[in-house]
Amino acid sequence: MAHPLAVVLLDGERFAPQLAATLKTPVWAVTADTVTAQVNELAADGQHIVGLSAWPWPQHHQVHATLASTVSAYRGVVSWHGLPGLARALADGLKGAAQNGAHVLFTSPDPGPDVPADTLMFLPHIAEAVTALLALPGRSIAWRGDSRQPSSKAAVTALIDAHNATRIVECPVVPGIAGDDVLRAFADERGITYTATDLGVATRTGLLQQVIQTVADAEWPSD
Repeated sequence: MAHPLAVVLLDGERFAPQLAATLKTPVWAVTADTVTAQVNELAADGQHIVGLSAWPWPQHHQVHATLASTVSAYRGVVSWHGLPGLARALADGLKGAAQNGAHVLFTSPDPGPDVPADTLMFLPHIAEAVTALLALPGRSIAWRGDSRQPSSKAAVTALIDAHNATRIVECPVVPGIAGDDVLRAFADERGITYTATDLGVATRTGLLQQVIQTVADAEWPSD
């Protein structure tokens, strides 16, 4: 490339080293407070910069908009939850659940109390995308924690009491997030067979690579 590529990964300290090794390009782990200084430094060195979050849901809208308006070499990705590769990876991980007749519970960490309501649509959107690829006997969505409804515990309670579910597979929609131990213990107390898919950090790294490469190819094809 005529201009070297650099990546700034918001809230991505855990993933930056592996992503850098996969991409073979520098990846800087930043926060909303440090990203501007890092981007300006990289731009001053003549680098093309892709900025995105390690989490797939929409966030940092204003950060990306401000940087894009002030740094011509910057391209920000607000969200990658709609990436087809994410849906395919989740569907592959759920093939056993579909064959065994389990009810699939799609879960996500709570993005926080101050996010707009439309941001929360990423969870049903992912569940719908996976269901379009794989016929599931039953599926629900829930938030891990108690601040949003349905919480994962409330969802499991409803599945047991109202729908007579006996086998539940939790599918965390964010790769690299394991099953909820609190939910597992609760299901055990109720005598329910509980398992969880775990795509691992490597899957998230691969998906992030897809996003970054797509942006770079589209924005700077001549390089």
